[in-house]
Amino acid sequence: MAQRKRGSPFFELVQRKVLDPAGLHQTGFWTRCFKGAHLAKLTKFPQGPLPNENWGFKGAEGICSTAEDLSLFIHAIDQGTLPGKTTLWGDPPRGFFRTGDTIWTRGTEDYGHNGVVKWMPKERLLIVVLSDVPEPKANVPTPSRALGDLLEALHAQLR
Repeated sequence: MAQRKRGSPFFELVQRKVLDPAGLHQTGFWTRCFKGAHLAKLTKFPQGPLPNENWGFKGAEGICSTAEDLSLFIHAIDQGTLPGKTTLWGDPPRGFFRTGDTIWTRGTEDYGHNGVVKWMPKERLLIVVLSDVPEPKANVPTPSRALGDLLEALHAQLR
């Protein structure tokens, strides 16, 4: 079985090797998320096969978290407290984008829960914005990405 590569089911392995060491107690896999999760109500529930569990969804888009846990995750990466070679700050960063001095990542830009994380390591500034995507539109950023970009621009003006 693919999910038992290291002798544990996929969810348990990620929990033990990534989430627990980083102190992420409010992060889990959608639709179960994490114990006691209070998810924002979706404007429109995903249609088609996405709401059903599948391997593509579990990894790329199937994580739910809080802004606090996303902050803990970025700091765990930055401080090297995750096990193994967790070097996301390489060039280019794995799973992240680099724009100038900002390292950032985003969730899906489709219907549903979404988020953007912007990390400016030189300034020790972290921006985390979570939102719902009610109606994705071509060439229009999601609310979380738009607000993250705005906060980054305002910060640049204040420097």
